[in-house]
Amino acid sequence: MLAHNRLNSRVLGRYGRDCRSAVRLGTPRGIPASLATLTFALGIVSATGGCADDTTAQTDTESTSTGTGGGSGDTTSPTTSPMTTVADGSSSGMGSSGTGSVGSSGDTTAGSSSGETTATASGTETEGNEESSTSGSVFVCDPIDLGSVLGEVHTGSTVGESNDLLVDCVKFDSVEREFAWTAPVTGTYQIDTLGSSYDTALMVLAEDCFGTQLACNDDFGELQSAVLVDVAEGETIVVVVDGYGGGNGEYVLNIVTSAPGDCCEPGFFGGCDDDACETLVCAVDPECCTGQWDAICALNYAPTLCAQCAEPDSCCFPQKDGGCNDPMCETDVCAIDASCCDTEWNQACADLAEQQCTTCIPLDCCSPHDETGCGDLSCEQIVCEQWDPWCCDQVWDESCVQFANNNCSVCQEQGPCCYANAGIGCEEPEVAQCVCDTMPECCLGQWTDACAAAVTDLMCGTCDPPDGSCVDFDLGSALGEVATGSNVGAGDNGTLTCAPVGGEEHAFTWLAPSTNTFTFDTVGSDFDTALSVRFPDCAGEEIGCTGFLGQMNSIVTLELVEGQPVVITLEGYGAGANGNYVLNINLPANEGFCCAGNFSVGCASATCEASVCDVQPSCCVENWDDSCGLIALVECAVCENLEDCCSDHDSPGCDDLNCAAQVCDFEPSCCSSGWSDTCIEWAFEVCIGVCEL
Repeated sequence: MLAHNRLNSRVLGRYGRDCRSAVRLGTPRGIPASLATLTFALGIVSATGGCADDTTAQTDTESTSTGTGGGSGDTTSPTTSPMTTVADGSSSGMGSSGTGSVGSSGDTTAGSSSGETTATASGTETEGNEESSTSGSVFVCDPIDLGSVLGEVHTGSTVGESNDLLVDCVKFDSVEREFAWTAPVTGTYQIDTLGSSYDTALMVLAEDCFGTQLACNDDFGELQSAVLVDVAEGETIVVVVDGYGGGNGEYVLNIVTSAPGDCCEPGFFGGCDDDACETLVCAVDPECCTGQWDAICALNYAPTLCAQCAEPDSCCFPQKDGGCNDPMCETDVCAIDASCCDTEWNQACADLAEQQCTTCIPLDCCSPHDETGCGDLSCEQIVCEQWDPWCCDQVWDESCVQFANNNCSVCQEQGPCCYANAGIGCEEPEVAQCVCDTMPECCLGQWTDACAAAVTDLMCGTCDPPDGSCVDFDLGSALGEVATGSNVGAGDNGTLTCAPVGGEEHAFTWLAPSTNTFTFDTVGSDFDTALSVRFPDCAGEEIGCTGFLGQMNSIVTLELVEGQPVVITLEGYGAGANGNYVLNINLPANEGFCCAGNFSVGCASATCEASVCDVQPSCCVENWDDSCGLIALVECAVCENLEDCCSDHDSPGCDDLNCAAQVCDFEPSCCSSGWSDTCIEWAFEVCIGVCEL
């Protein structure tokens, strides 16, 4: 699924929650809280084992927590056919891929317990500035009133503010400031933090601090944030400026109409405010005018094509004096024409720079090269800050490219519009634009099943039925040992790129139950197998294929998004390779930090995992999100007496929950065994402001 395509912005957020509403907590995240506070938090986040509309925890004289578990649906005993057993019952033909909306922000209220704790989740009607008091911490909903001003509407700092609202497009959020803004006229508005000094996040709520979430974004452009919202004249919204990973600092908040923006800044709309610059950029990349003037247009092409966007004394444009701002480029050009250094860096010198200097040629982020950094400044910053400074200091090598492929939208391929996939937007620009006019998140984050459903719902395009001509069984979204059977007599009905012709096969359709990494394997089979995965149907692209002579077990590992359909073909490795097969589909090993949200399913402690999943089963079948971490803080001994993140100790994890979760994403052993010197080094690297040199 990864390719060298350009896209509009980074994937929305680093971690998606199911709950799409903002929940206020009195105790800042990342700081261990008292048992009473955590019990309060559980009442909001996890009493129902997930998110459901109109769920209320009633006020009573005693604290009571009941729940239904979590969203895994009904369980049906397997049915057995003479040939194949399928986890949820075998059925022939192509199964329905299914569609659904991304999250729901219903009305959820945690009532008071013994008169001591009161909390309100988003969607609850409030009067005035209600307060949530937990362990002496108080949050007063008092956003700064911006009126109806447009442009750069506010500047300031989040340093010293509190962390009261959970921003659900950020795995590790930070302190925030809230603003109330009223639309002067009905229209679409771009709200962004472009110009801020730190890694921001942005959330927009309807009406007040507890209203329905309208939009959320983590990174757009150079780690700043931007959203599109439709607002009616006189309607008031609340804008929340937050940060990623504990980040805070000086922010700039901008609110503008849908007109094309500054050529030197990323924007949601096609083109920019300078016709000459727009013409030059769109001649190189027409999508900058037909789609969005995104980070590629503004930060990659414009600085090398438009003088107003270039750095001072840029080698790519004429200068009054000799020389330019890149010593290596200056040396190369002046070796050809000494006057470029001795007298004036004129147009001829700039033309030579374009021919000789990489500084005037955007470098591909998605392939290795001998230069430092790459042509997309947003991707460059992501790789060099989150992976390895080497990529910007020494050389952009294979390891830099691998991280870019997994984390930079510029290296991610857009997929078919009618199916959920990992792309941002979809491969038909007109269809994508039509959907994103109503659902802008589809062009900021992954193309979810809700985006795919909107193609027909909004009449943006037509979706043909999936090609199920090769499919024998529908596996639904089952996990574990999903099918057993025999390929004897199944017939050779297709060709796999990783196996010789002649092998007999069975084909299965399967739907990813969550956004995650999945392993497909044939462990337990008694013959030489080959395994292929296609997206989205029998006629789709083969996105994974493994088969080797003499090797019974085949394994394919893929990153998929929730609702993404695939067709799995299990075949004998060549003619005569027949026998009994086993097909397994599993999630990643449970290596994440138990005491906070992490990217895995389950967590590193089996005992803690069992305790938490008894309360909320979704923690072991979907993602170990923040609500699972909150339960662990109450239920698990491994989360008691956490020690300093900046010193080594024998116990797993550390006392700053956000920091521990970040470190353990890079080094899982830090949360499964002890907090070693390596863990401390990661804490210095990735935890902003936690450990000081």
